Amino acid sequence: MLKKEIFEIHAVNENFNTLIERFPNIHTGNKIILLPADEERHLFYNGTLEIFQYLSTKFDENTVNILGDDDSYRELSLHSKAHWVGVFMISSILAPIFTNVVSDYINNELHAEPKDEIALTIKVVKKNNSTTSIDYRGNSENLDKVFKEVNKLSETNESDKTINTK
Repeated sequence: MLKKEIFEIHAVNENFNTLIERFPNIHTGNKIILLPADEERHLFYNGTLEIFQYLSTKFDENTVNILGDDDSYRELSLHSKAHWVGVFMISSILAPIFTNVVSDYINNELHAEPKDEIALTIKVVKKNNSTTSIDYRGNSENLDKVFKEVNKLSETNESDKTINTK
């Protein structure tokens, strides 16, 4: 059971260009990249391949990618009832579509109930290559506020503040 909801918004130094420089499988056409949950050990949340496949059916062929290659891909198994959706870097231009697709995935594929715990991070890269990370861990019923913040980033170039809520 979740003791305290986590909802934070903050600037990060990572963007598509920094990933392209470090990872040969990332290219300029990628506008949604699934990132590892544990960057140091390059571990992805359990179920990352499933959401990758789901996103790949909703977007053009080269739009969605996973950071790294098949040899470096490993999953982190977490033993809890939480739905660990993933860590994503997305282009601000796709933010409204992305939030609708992920919401649909959570509701229709994961069958999340309103009180189910959800964890996800969405890093939105704006046209000027600045990136804002939105980290959430809380009840499924409160995801609307997360998606509203992501969608705000598609319309403006501000929101580099950190927000913590109970």
